[in-house]
Amino acid sequence: SGGEPLLHPDVRSIILSAGSHLQIILLTNGTLINREWAEILAGQGVRVQVSIDGSCPAVHDAIRGKGSFYKAVRAVEVLQKAGLSEKINIATTVMSQNLDDLPEIMYLAEQLGIPSVRFLPLRKLGTAVAHWAEIGEGLNKNDAENFYDYVIHRGQDGTTRPEVTCGLSGFMLTMPDETDDDIWCPLGRQLTVDVDG
Repeated sequence: SGGEPLLHPDVRSIILSAGSHLQIILLTNGTLINREWAEILAGQGVRVQVSIDGSCPAVHDAIRGKGSFYKAVRAVEVLQKAGLSEKINIATTVMSQNLDDLPEIMYLAEQLGIPSVRFLPLRKLGTAVAHWAEIGEGLNKNDAENFYDYVIHRGQDGTTRPEVTCGLSGFMLTMPDETDDDIWCPLGRQLTVDVDG
């Protein structure tokens, strides 16, 4: 995870060392994925989550930077060619800039042959704190309820691909004292290597 984990100078050796002992999940923006990286990841059976926050350049690039949409889509295609088709998912952080585009992201995943899409709640942490007025102020409870309702009904109409999850594994009615915001993940069986190694 990161930031962008592929920027870490030792990430290749971490993946190669850990791959024979652990199931690795790489969370990436996809901009650094090329054929060589795809082959390394496929060789280790790595699951890859690519961050795509819009179904087109106009939405995604406004959030993640000019040219990043095509790089992310290209990463998916290179990973698929390397044999990771069933081990790729898209992750989208729900924010005011992409709220109206969320159904189109599911359609994009379907068109790209991606088996799973995760919609993650926006958290007021990191760079989001400084940009909260721009990315978070427009979101409200009704928007979230309407979107989750849409996802539920989508599954009931027989649409099963891509699988859609809403990233709420840490949702709890009462938060533990050690949390910094309103989201906490109780899972304690995963090891995360952060940007500092």
